[in-house]
Amino acid sequence: RGVVVRYVLMHLGRGEPHLHATYAFNAVAAFALAGGIYNHLQNDIALPIALTHSFFNFTSILSTTGFASEDYTLWGPFAVTAAFFATFMGGCSGSTAGGIKAYRFIILFNLIVTGLKKLIYPNAVYSVRYGKQTVDAETQRAVFLFFSAYIFIWVIGSMAMATGLAGYEFATATSSVITALSNVGPGIGPLIGPVGNFAMMNDPELYVLSLAMLLGRLEVLTMLVLLVPIFWRS
Repeated sequence: RGVVVRYVLMHLGRGEPHLHATYAFNAVAAFALAGGIYNHLQNDIALPIALTHSFFNFTSILSTTGFASEDYTLWGPFAVTAAFFATFMGGCSGSTAGGIKAYRFIILFNLIVTGLKKLIYPNAVYSVRYGKQTVDAETQRAVFLFFSAYIFIWVIGSMAMATGLAGYEFATATSSVITALSNVGPGIGPLIGPVGNFAMMNDPELYVLSLAMLLGRLEVLTMLVLLVPIFWRS
């Protein structure tokens, strides 16, 4: 644990574009430290134990490993919210982890910042950067398209889970789809949380989640492009 923490702290803020893992480690450190300290303060758990469980569970979520050392949904609402948003992120680029990936969030953030600057200074020329590298327009378009498709599929899937025959509550409906889409494993809530599973769900809901898992595993756009007629004509 100490080696991982030292490695994270050593690279915080350096921003080398070729070290994609740095951003993933930074994300693990941010989520795990916040969750561990919150669990320590909220539930009076010894800080070393709280941090150990927090680092293990958030590393598992962000790397889409699927393991859990304990039921982190009992830590409190902040920890549950952090786990939910961590499910979207995933690992670093080039990894076999699922999720949207850390580098896409960084590019999107820089794209928003650049857009806001353009609103203030319309005639200025700004470039979207990833570390020290300039992100070209094609990459920006690809990142935005992937993010939009990802969120769209999550919303449609969540609506299907919430309005289907079972009519799952908001937490189960939304987290089941995103955990399948990101290939994380556990969701939140008593049914599919870290100590639960999907065995009690009906076949129609399992079909929806299986489709979401397949889309997420193949990076979404790889599957969606098959639905475009021009793909088959070419």
